[in-house]
Order: sequence, then structure tokens, then C-alpha cells
Amino acid sequence: MGFFSGMKGEKATRKSDFLNPGKMVIRINRCKLDKKAEALGSTEYVAVELTVIVQDTAVAPAFPVGPNTPMKDGQPYSLPLNRPGQDGVVLFIGDTPQKQKQARANFKGFLMGATGQPEENISDDDGDQVVGADNPLGGVFVEVNCIGILTREKKNAFTSINWLRPVPAAEMLKRISPETKAKLYPGDALELLAAAEAG
Repeated sequence: MGFFSGMKGEKATRKSDFLNPGKMVIRINRCKLDKKAEALGSTEYVAVELTVIVQDTAVAPAFPVGPNTPMKDGQPYSLPLNRPGQDGVVLFIGDTPQKQKQARANFKGFLMGATGQPEENISDDDGDQVVGADNPLGGVFVEVNCIGILTREKKNAFTSINWLRPVPAAEMLKRISPETKAKLYPGDALELLAAAEAG
């Protein structure tokens, strides 16, 4: 039974971690399926490699106050904002059956946000396709809202990623800074991408 087996039946969530709180647009670079060696076998996981393109948040939001809220100088701690051009990886992983189920639900939510498809249209086969050699989501822009929260059980702080929607290249032309555009899309690269999307 592979990572995506049963994903169609999962209730999607749009949560994961490894980006700091803030609203931004990221570019998916690659989705890949891999295995982590474990003492009693191996655990499959999906890694989404990405680059931050636009940061819409001006001031880093603080984590909510709770017993284990990270503190700095007596105030709730704020992680630094992810900056345009910054690369990152979001992992969908679980080392127990329950955590694998949650990882599949999270990945389904990611697929909904990255493709704009409703939940009922996401199948197990979609997971296999996006981690394939063709890399169909490579280059796709996705708007995300990352929120610092505390877990119920352990009251630990972590970041929840809400994968909101795919963003067309034509919209990115209006949102990307000239500096980021020059660095990541030199010349007319982004204009050509927008023209190709428009057909």
C-alpha cells in the first residue's frame, strides 16, 4: 500500500508546516515521493520543493499566547517572514498509520490549492501523477496563508499552511516585485509564461 492509497476517501485539510506565518505566493519547483529509513521498515513521504515569490505580510505575526508559546523578551515570539527568492521544502510525512492518514489528507488539501480542483475531483492517481517525472505542478504559483497555532494535546507552537488557490502568471506580473522578477524571471520570461497560459 503506497502513500496515495486511499487519498480519494480522505477529508482534505489545507494544513502542513515548514513555512513561517504570513500570507504569500510560492512557486512549486517539484513534488517528489521518497522513503525515509525506519528501524522497522521505511516510511513513504512527499516533499514539495518551493520558492517564495511574493510576501504579502508586512510584519511577522506572533504566535498565539499559550502555556508553551515561544517567547522573546517577554513577548510572544514571531518567526521571521519568508522572503521572496527563499527556497524551502514542505514535507507530508507520517510514521504511524494515523499520521500517514493525516499526511494524505494534508497532501490532498495541497493538491486542491495547487490545482483549484474541488475535493471530489482529487483521486489517488492524481498523487502518483504529480510526483512523476513529468513534474506537472513545476512552475505553478500558489497563494498560501501560514498561521502560527498551538496544538491541542501538547500545546506546542507550529505553523499551519492553508493552500488557498493557484495564481495565474498574468496576476503575478502585477504582484511580483521588480527585483524578484529580474532575479527569477529575467527578460520576458514571466510575460511569455502568462501568454502561454492565456493560450
